[in-house]
Amino acid sequence: MMDLEEYAAAVVHVAGGQVVGKTRLQKIAYLLEEMGLGFGLDFDYHNFGPFSAELAFAVNDAEALGYLETREKYGYHEVPYTTFEALPEAPKFEEDAKQSDRQEAVKTMEEYSAVVLELAATAVYLERNGYDDSAWEEVEKRKAVKATEPRLSAARNLVQSLRL
Repeated sequence: MMDLEEYAAAVVHVAGGQVVGKTRLQKIAYLLEEMGLGFGLDFDYHNFGPFSAELAFAVNDAEALGYLETREKYGYHEVPYTTFEALPEAPKFEEDAKQSDRQEAVKTMEEYSAVVLELAATAVYLERNGYDDSAWEEVEKRKAVKATEPRLSAARNLVQSLRL
């Protein structure tokens, strides 16, 4: 069984060796959990949707162990973001029955923006935490600026593609 820091590095590895943004990494891990392909992480609701403090700490540990390299960069309007890169020593998921499902799911997620991942993960989280059929409406309320019709449509497509 993998340790949590090994799992964090393996998620980055399965995402092609690099993940751009903390939000993207958190949402990939959350959606993998909901698909039954994760580590058993606990997620709480935060401003950007489902968030796992365990994963955030595990990423720091993975960097300290030489599994990941993180870099802070500056984007549009000098807003900082973080990139995560799996180093050659990074643990990988074992080749098992779930591996191809993980790879397919992450490949699908990579086709969408971080905002769409955030909307999709938030809707799934809310649905599973008491909002049932009104989860999408709640997403629109909580994330009014981000929840444009094209993004919501893409988020619904993502959720459907992942069979969530």
